[in-house]
Amino acid sequence: MGAKKIKGVKPASIFEGLEEPVSLGDRLQNWLETHVQAVVGGVVVLLLIAAAVWGVDTYRTSREKKADAEYTRLLNGWLSPSGPKENETFAEAAGKFIQEFRGTAAALNATLDLGRAAFELKKYDDAVKYAREVLDRAPAGISLKMLARYQLALALEASGQADEAVGQWTALKNEMHTGVIREANWRLARYYAGKGDTPKAIQLYEEALQATAAYPANALLESELTALRVKSGANG
Repeated sequence: MGAKKIKGVKPASIFEGLEEPVSLGDRLQNWLETHVQAVVGGVVVLLLIAAAVWGVDTYRTSREKKADAEYTRLLNGWLSPSGPKENETFAEAAGKFIQEFRGTAAALNATLDLGRAAFELKKYDDAVKYAREVLDRAPAGISLKMLARYQLALALEASGQADEAVGQWTALKNEMHTGVIREANWRLARYYAGKGDTPKAIQLYEEALQATAAYPANALLESELTALRVKSGANG
């Protein structure tokens, strides 16, 4: 005979005497009612933060675009063959541009070009300073950094700092910038030839000849290499 159910009596349970579980929806509603001021305040704060971030990003984008447009206009009057007067005019304008748009990519480009103008004006210390600034600030792996190192090497050579220039030419070579490996080897070869390290210089001339590039021309490299071998009595 089966057990009879006793009407109105619940089976014994480990939950007996406890409140019935509250649903997730009920819990959320209760929490919101209890913390409504904090929630509203938190939402407002989040909205303000989001708006601020969006505003800053929009401002930066707008400023970068304006800087690009202004710098393109500035370059148009300078990139053609320029003499001392044009370089002086550009240097003054570029300096003002950098002050106004500091922190933008265009300002960093302008700093590099300002160094180039200084080099053309034979203001080699200024050229070194501007090239170092770009080299320090430019993100790794972009062509601007390579160009800054190249300009720095040239400016150091021109200012009589040959030993420091060698460090930059060596870095360019080791970083495998294919467009300048030939020239880097050539300039290093000249440096070591001047130091009397003929074997090292010959090796670098030969490496320069093997590198694919238009500058310096094969005729110049072969002429200098031949002259070095004759002077040193080396064969081959």
